[in-house]
Amino acid sequence: MFLGLDHTGLAVPDLEAARALFASLGFRLTPRELLTRPGPDGKPVSTGAANHVFMLSRGYQELIAVTDPAAGHMLVPRIARYWGLHIVIVSTDDADGDRQRLADRGVPVSACATWGREVPGRGEARFKFFLVGDAQAPECMLGIVQHLTPDILRPPELLVHPNGATALNGCILHVADRAEARKRYERIFGTLHAEPEGDVVRFPDGTWLRLADRHDLERSFPGARVPDAPSVAAIEFSVGNMQAIVSGGAPLMRDDMGCWLSPRDVFGAVVRFVPAT
Repeated sequence: MFLGLDHTGLAVPDLEAARALFASLGFRLTPRELLTRPGPDGKPVSTGAANHVFMLSRGYQELIAVTDPAAGHMLVPRIARYWGLHIVIVSTDDADGDRQRLADRGVPVSACATWGREVPGRGEARFKFFLVGDAQAPECMLGIVQHLTPDILRPPELLVHPNGATALNGCILHVADRAEARKRYERIFGTLHAEPEGDVVRFPDGTWLRLADRHDLERSFPGARVPDAPSVAAIEFSVGNMQAIVSGGAPLMRDDMGCWLSPRDVFGAVVRFVPAT
């Protein structure tokens, strides 16, 4: 049903500070963009949010800030709980079919919507998506997306980063009870793999989504104060030039896989970097 982890979204109180942090780590970010959605007449209206993204050969990362809470953006109730990772989007090549299959399993889902956004110099990137209901996936704003114009979305010049970043590898959800959460997510994704650091969805493109409880997270990221469950705790990227990450001057923690930044330094999220292979 699903191809892989498409992107995650980090909600921040200060978009410029977030842009500066990730630029210092060696990522090439897009210009700030005010986000819109189709209004009742089909013309764009404000969502009350703005973002920067950095595109990767596999996946991408969004940095997003709510600029007008009264506009009704879906992140408003979530950021009342915590700043950090909230958006988790999985890719598909059949949004309509996947939505129907999940609905047939009793999973609450929204209607499919087709939106678009301008990519400077390339035209409109169009995509169809739906959201999974909060009762099924309270840890995140979980969406399923089908890109209708994938070539427009990834201009080659945006895929070259000073740190050699190539991929968004995976995302870790903080769950209160792994057994209970596993049942919920198996209704969406099918059988999960039990691993020492949590229960894992492994997608065909090599990306993954992990369910971890407080104990799992403390073993993986000692001393990291991640948001209370249910929440999104961490993301991982592959980079080709680890020295560019180190040269950024951020306070890095080391582990056997690579290095990571603490939530206190990245607006509530653990961000791990591992060498690209």
